[in-house]
Amino acid sequence: MDEADTEAKDKRARIGGLIDPVSVFGFFGAIVLIWVSVAVTAKDPHAFLNWPGMLIVLGGVGCATFISFPGHQLRRVLPALIIALRPNRRNVVEDLEQVVAVARVWQRGEIRDREREVRWVKSRILRVGLEWTLAGMPIQQVQEMMAWEHERTQLQEDADAEILLTMAAYSPAFGMLGTLLGLINMLYELEEASLVHIGSNMALALITTFYGLLCANLFFMPLSVKLQGYFSERSRDRRVAIEAVRLINKHVGPAQLRETLNGITFGENAITSDTEDA
Repeated sequence: MDEADTEAKDKRARIGGLIDPVSVFGFFGAIVLIWVSVAVTAKDPHAFLNWPGMLIVLGGVGCATFISFPGHQLRRVLPALIIALRPNRRNVVEDLEQVVAVARVWQRGEIRDREREVRWVKSRILRVGLEWTLAGMPIQQVQEMMAWEHERTQLQEDADAEILLTMAAYSPAFGMLGTLLGLINMLYELEEASLVHIGSNMALALITTFYGLLCANLFFMPLSVKLQGYFSERSRDRRVAIEAVRLINKHVGPAQLRETLNGITFGENAITSDTEDA
């Protein structure tokens, strides 16, 4: 793979690096559905815009999340979530194509060509595993170190995905907190307050529960599922990388390597055949 091919692929990745249109459709579809339901059933739809209630839910969830997790872990979630929302985030196909290219060069026995080809591999764990193999490290040790890296990254990703799940759990709780706050205020003013004050406190009591459930089930929980799906793909890619390094170390040919790795990926990311591998 030359520099021009790499630049072309990077350009395509930047062009397609937008948010998944299906996710956008689902999000705005839910917003429209809720707003139409409110507009049809409510006498005054603007009554559902309660800024104190929104502040209680969002502010409470944000503060509780900052208390629950360290800063370095919170900083990792947003970049990962942005990648997870992309429609064409990198998958195993490109890495496997590079593995087959490395195996093709490996067969020719050209050390410098091997090293040059390995430098183009974008997957960190795959590139490092191939570099260790080129350095003559025993394959068992290479696999052990790659497996350790896989487990370490897996634990980190599981912890990162837990953040959005925790936010989804906090949202209804702070919605209930706003409900209690509104009811307490209403009871204190029940004898002296006018119906206007009672109505505003009752609205605060109920709207915060609405906001809490909305944030949990429309934002935090779906985003958590999206992030977990992305991390699951990354975990699969790392497992494939470990197996690929093992096969290359055994000097498996490109054609056999392609068929084996296609089987591991269940055909969904199948690499097309190449006459060079014959």
